[in-house]
Amino acid sequence: PPGGDLVTVRQVLQHLSNADIAHLLGRLRRIYKCAIITEAQPTHLTEPNLDILTGSDTRLPIRSGVYVDLAPHSLSVAQQLITPATKHEVLRTTLIWFLPSEYGQ
Repeated sequence: PPGGDLVTVRQVLQHLSNADIAHLLGRLRRIYKCAIITEAQPTHLTEPNLDILTGSDTRLPIRSGVYVDLAPHSLSVAQQLITPATKHEVLRTTLIWFLPSEYGQ
């Protein structure tokens, strides 16, 4: 992708395994200064960041979601916005400033 200060990622990470998310975030971190990440999340969460296989499925059926601020990703969050989407899910938008110490860089 072209370089820049900001990248937006909307409802992509929920389709990736935790390893693929870590790989993607590591690549984005080397190219951009910050990211705005929006993911669908269940209103009644069982456990965050349950791993899945990369593909068309999401974590919503297992009542999980991608939380980039929690393990195994543990990014520093600058700001979050949670917006109701349906009766069973919200959209969680997170602003991340990539720090030099994250992902070993």
